[in-house]
Amino acid sequence: MHKALIKFILFFSVATILLPFSQAYAAEIVTVPAEATVRVEEENYAKATEDAIALIFKSAVRMTVAGLVDEKELAPKTEVVEETITSHSVDFIKSYKFLEKKIDNIKGRLEVRLQVTLYLDDLRHAIRAAGITPKKRNLPKLLILIEEKTTGLFTESNFLLLKSISEEGLSKGFQDRGYQVVDRRAIRKAHMGKTALNAVNRNKDAIQKLGAFFEADLILFGKTEVLANKTEKGEHVMAVINLSIISAGGQTIASFREEDDGTYSNVLNGTQGTISSATKKVERALSRSLQKKWRELKEKSDG
Repeated sequence: MHKALIKFILFFSVATILLPFSQAYAAEIVTVPAEATVRVEEENYAKATEDAIALIFKSAVRMTVAGLVDEKELAPKTEVVEETITSHSVDFIKSYKFLEKKIDNIKGRLEVRLQVTLYLDDLRHAIRAAGITPKKRNLPKLLILIEEKTTGLFTESNFLLLKSISEEGLSKGFQDRGYQVVDRRAIRKAHMGKTALNAVNRNKDAIQKLGAFFEADLILFGKTEVLANKTEKGEHVMAVINLSIISAGGQTIASFREEDDGTYSNVLNGTQGTISSATKKVERALSRSLQKKWRELKEKSDG
């Protein structure tokens, strides 16, 4: 193997090991306005404010659940939702801020309006736990794992610790497009390395387990290979990315192959450049296909 490429591998492998084990994807949230009016007892406005906030949290959860579940399915489960979800409304609140607070001294009432931000994934999980099927997202939640042959052996002991330029580029690209994305850092944090390794090797049970754990709608598994050869003009480097869209049930929906090559002054620049260019090509092709495939899956599910 080329010495420069070996240095590149070691640098990015160590750099990635030192990355913090933080959440690798942004939580899906929604913000709604809600209000409540409460009676003020014995001029205890602090207690009245607390009561109003508690009522508003419940109202915000009810509104959000109503938007996540089909009306016909929700109607017979109203009591279950109240007992298992609405009564625990504070568990689904990310943050809130006051929009308005009015005191009616004559009637002894307090009116409060809040802007409430809720965690949608937690609500979807609670809805499923209550035996109700939530509506599918407008954009699918993606789980992305791409093996790169520039990072050494792909084994259970190290593959989640190693850096994948194509995976990071694709994840960021889809996050910028509004998708919620799970990548290897979230999998590593969840201690699911063995399951992930079996999943990328197309073990259907492992794919289903991984997808269910992260509530991913679509899974993108791929492999990036880099070839480098010395020529008279410099280092000729080629990057090839093969990637598949897989359903949460483990079925392959579509496959893609993109490549990029060029001659560079050194292998390091060539590796980064060709992988980045090939990744952008994959992202463009995927973005068109994902929307179509997700629309088809939603229509099939609704039908």
